[in-house]
Amino acid sequence: MAYRNLYSRRQAVLGAMLFALSLAAMAADTAPVRRNASGPEPSGGGGPSARVGTTQWDCEPFSPSSFPCFQGPFQNGYVSPGPHELVDDLSQARLLWISEEQALGTTWGPFGIGPGGQGKSSPVRAFGYSNPIVVSNRVYLQYSDYPPDEKAQLVDEKMVAGGARDRRRGSWSIDTDDVVLCMSAENGRTLWKTVFERKGLTTNGNRHGLWQHPCVVGDRLFAQGSGGYVYCIDATTGETLWIAGTGPATKAWDAARDAWYQEPKAYDQRTRYEFCTSPTWGDGVVAVNDHGNEFDRWEKPTKAYAGKAYKEKTKLGNGLVGLDATCGKLLWRIEYCTGRINSPIRWRHQGKDYFLAHGPRKAVCVEPRSGRILWTIENPAFCPFKSPVVAGDIMVVGGMSINKKRPPDFDIALVKGWYGYRISLEGAEKLWTVDTSFGASKRSPAVHQGNLFCAIGGNRTVRIDLASGEPAVVGKGVGNFVHSVICGDIMFDYMSARRINRDGALATMSSKGLQAKMKGEAFLNATLADGRLYLRGKLPGIGKQDLPERVAQGLPPEHGCIYCFDLRK
Repeated sequence: MAYRNLYSRRQAVLGAMLFALSLAAMAADTAPVRRNASGPEPSGGGGPSARVGTTQWDCEPFSPSSFPCFQGPFQNGYVSPGPHELVDDLSQARLLWISEEQALGTTWGPFGIGPGGQGKSSPVRAFGYSNPIVVSNRVYLQYSDYPPDEKAQLVDEKMVAGGARDRRRGSWSIDTDDVVLCMSAENGRTLWKTVFERKGLTTNGNRHGLWQHPCVVGDRLFAQGSGGYVYCIDATTGETLWIAGTGPATKAWDAARDAWYQEPKAYDQRTRYEFCTSPTWGDGVVAVNDHGNEFDRWEKPTKAYAGKAYKEKTKLGNGLVGLDATCGKLLWRIEYCTGRINSPIRWRHQGKDYFLAHGPRKAVCVEPRSGRILWTIENPAFCPFKSPVVAGDIMVVGGMSINKKRPPDFDIALVKGWYGYRISLEGAEKLWTVDTSFGASKRSPAVHQGNLFCAIGGNRTVRIDLASGEPAVVGKGVGNFVHSVICGDIMFDYMSARRINRDGALATMSSKGLQAKMKGEAFLNATLADGRLYLRGKLPGIGKQDLPERVAQGLPPEHGCIYCFDLRK
């Protein structure tokens, strides 16, 4: 009898598990696709279209082993492995799933094949380089898509006919869809997809595509679209809560969109940089780079303006904007303190949140609710391509080269490299500078046990002691625009993983095991959360030889997906 009761209980438990799995499968099969937000259109001046939620903001919402925003939970490239011990070799990584969504290509392809099937520099679509964001057993990805559109296609044709540079689809689009996708971290099934139709822009002559990451706080997801608008989405359901502009900058981008329709060739020279920045959150406020000085409103450019005047204006930097996370209300704007692809970061100090940001000429520390600037660092050698990094009370800001016509206050000895500051609420004290012999990079570094690891010139990686500024070359470098992520003692870069030894040197870990499980395909920036590795890669089973036929059939040629690996022993 006891045996029969045990058997019956096991059968009941098994039945319940199968029922739950079937419900999950049904939910995944009917994942909602939401197009645009319900309610009124957003205001370019910053007035939001909103449905106010009920989130109670927690001052410390980020788990150290999650990946909730750009550069991880501390926004310095480091992710805690949590209670897990990671594998000794990447060949031991176990492939858990491949995402159900399989139209997640990257910027140049992933195959770099144009409409005619030729050439690496002529893409058909450009989805961007964004990393997956992982929070509470869910995976989020932000990307761009380009639906068929007669008006936008006409603009493309006018530009090519007018002698503009290569403007095949994916290199230029005035009506870009901003997309946020949510997947289950357990099986890769799509839970929801929210599409903001024709709210974005793709105007980059170099075809870099979108490189933006959402920020997930509690039950809300915040994302900045490729046209400057900021979206707040229910992280559980995908419902849009509010859409907000960033003030004058969003108005200017909207006006530029209208002007580009009329004269696309002339405006080909206006903007060559995507919205490659990401929002951050602090004390109930969302901070974003408004990209307001990357073109001079919507006036028609002259031949001279497209060169010298344009460059002079962009050297000033963009504005930093603060939005109320509850409703999207524009709270404040600070001019000239972000760069072309600089993202603001959150600094947690004495139990409170503050924002750190820098542009080409200065860095600032800002109080989130009031927008009050606590201190400013003036330096015309700051790099507009790197975001600041903070570890405790030390902030690191990247420098870059400046041409021979330097401003009078430019320090010739500090042309490029890295600057270290000890920061407090009262000010910032410069501790050290890495000299010019170590070169510069456009890549955000990562922090590990009191050291900063970053790419430098000459295809090298340097380790900088955060306290002393003492640098040492410790290994080969990787791509210039790649962001490093460190989990435990493993450092992941584009196409590379390296173990940090006790002496701080880097030992290369073979990635052949991962690539074999990914059918030998390349992968982009890594995301790590709770002992798992998430990589964007090419879809298995599709090669270059298949792409012309796919294009002829009207299928997206740049198919890609997300791979999830278990790195836990």
